[in-house]
Amino acid sequence: MMGKFDKYWSFNSKTNYLLFVAIVLDPRFKLEYVEFCFGEIYGHDNIVIKSRIASVIECLDELYHEYKRLYTFEQEKFEDLTSNKVFHGMDTDECDKSLDFLDSQFAKRIESQKKTKNASEVAKYLNDELIGKKIEFDLLAWWKGNKTKFSVLSRLAKDVLSIPVSTVSSEQVFSTSGHVIDSFRSSITPKTVEALICAQNWLRSTPIDLRESLGNIESLEEIEEDYRRSVDVPDGIVAASLPY
Repeated sequence: MMGKFDKYWSFNSKTNYLLFVAIVLDPRFKLEYVEFCFGEIYGHDNIVIKSRIASVIECLDELYHEYKRLYTFEQEKFEDLTSNKVFHGMDTDECDKSLDFLDSQFAKRIESQKKTKNASEVAKYLNDELIGKKIEFDLLAWWKGNKTKFSVLSRLAKDVLSIPVSTVSSEQVFSTSGHVIDSFRSSITPKTVEALICAQNWLRSTPIDLRESLGNIESLEEIEEDYRRSVDVPDGIVAASLPY
């Protein structure tokens, strides 16, 4: 148990900081909850707690700047395509009007950048108040609704929060395949293995209703009997003669 605890919570070269980042990206908890948990786990050593918090913030900032770089590149490509469509086939007067429009949009953008020059989306998000703990809360829907305010951070949150928090599901798949492929069935083709594992999963997820199945069998037997009587086919070859 201590080995598992150290794997996820001890700070070393193998520490997965995304576990902490995922908590920070929840507007009900943010950095305050991580700091509280560190205090409970590591004691009330302010130096240690501040060091841990600084590492989490550094990880979040690195992710944000990487996403910002990617997002800016995509935005520039979109603007280039849009500008080519805008000016294609225009006469001089139309181009002048379009240039005036772009100038006004550029002026608005510069003004907006002045206001938020010293405040990244991460800083603005962390400075906002907690929204309060709710019983029913769709985290991804919240980020989708705030993607205008946090255009880059919302993309980061969508990717981070979609990562499974446990490796149990993937490990279970390998465990299942180990039961299918053993020393006596090692020559099974990959296609057959896939079919066996999928069939097992489907049977477990959708249990068979025996009463319903027996009812279907009886209905088929009645259809078979009616068909046999109508065409006067011997009993031995009824199944081969049925239209289905």
